[in-house]
Parts: sequence; C-alpha cells; structure tokens
Amino acid sequence: MMDDQDNAAQKHILYMRQALAEAEKAFLLGEVPVGAVVVLNDVIIGRGHNLRETIQDGSAHAEIIALRQAAALQKDWRLSGSSIYTTVEPCPMCAGALLMFRVENLIYGVKDPKAGAVDSLIDIVRDTRFNHQVKLWRDGRVWLKALDSKSSRRLVPVSGVQIPLSPPKTQQNQDVSPFKEEPLGFFVFLANWQSRGKC
Repeated sequence: MMDDQDNAAQKHILYMRQALAEAEKAFLLGEVPVGAVVVLNDVIIGRGHNLRETIQDGSAHAEIIALRQAAALQKDWRLSGSSIYTTVEPCPMCAGALLMFRVENLIYGVKDPKAGAVDSLIDIVRDTRFNHQVKLWRDGRVWLKALDSKSSRRLVPVSGVQIPLSPPKTQQNQDVSPFKEEPLGFFVFLANWQSRGKC
C-alpha cells in the first residue's frame, strides 16, 4: 500500500515540476508566473503558461492554454480521465473550463486568496449543481514538501523573503530566475507577488 502511495506521490511531483517549468516561462516573459500541464494515461498532453499580457488576451491563462492544447491533440473537447496540474488555484474562468473540458482530477500548488475558485472564494469544481465535478487531490500540498526538504523549510517565513517582482533585464534571464536552484522557490516567490498585489 505504501509503495502505491509513494509511486503516486512521485508522479505528482514529476508533473508539478513540469507545471513549474511552464510557470518559469511566464515569469521570464514578465507575466504572472502560473503554469499548468494536462496528463492523460501518464502522458502530458497539454502545457500552458500565462500569456495574458504578452498576447493581450484576458483568457490566456495557463490552464486554458493547456486544456486547449490537450483537446487539440486528442481531437476531442472531452478530456475524460485527465488530470491537470497547475501551480496556482484556478480562477473562476479556469475552474469552469475544467468542468467544460470534463477534467477528472485537479492538483494545484498554492491558494489564490483574490480569485481562487476551488478553495479560497468559491468552489466551482465540486458544486453538485453542475453535471460534472472535478476531484481535488486534497493532500496535494503535502507532497510539495517532498520536492526539496531544504527549500520547503523556506516556505514558512514567506514575509521575510525578498524576491524581485519582475525578472531583471539581462541577456540571460535564466541565470536570475528564482526557479533554477530550488523548485519550491516558486511558491515563496508567488506568495510575495500575491501579497504585493501583483496577481
């Protein structure tokens, strides 16, 4: 039984790291750093990161982009049996899209106290008045600590961490990204970003 749980946790870690890689792409573009991946049968079928400012499209959220890519690959708008990994709790638009695309499971990184539509403000994905509900992996944040026990300790004093609000203007932004050394640096970064009103 423990082996099954360990295997599941390792898969969740693997896919959330891919979502973090997408979030880093958004960060390097000067976007709010959110990333998402859609997984079906242990294969990533869709990837996305925020492009709202880049393409001036209010619907260009990471989850929407990943879901559209997955549906195009599957040649079916119904993504039954799929799971989505997103670095931040989905907003009302993205939570609604999870229902419309018939996503089965949601695993997310951090809550969004300003626009979260799963746990923070409202719960769209589990509302039984809709004809579809999305399962939330409730212990999803516990396994994040397994990513890097050293960096997970840094998650506690979030208010004391100073991370720039946008990437420094250099030739190689990759060298200054808060994502490179410690994947969980992203969550500290995002918590600071949220607390300063940038999301």
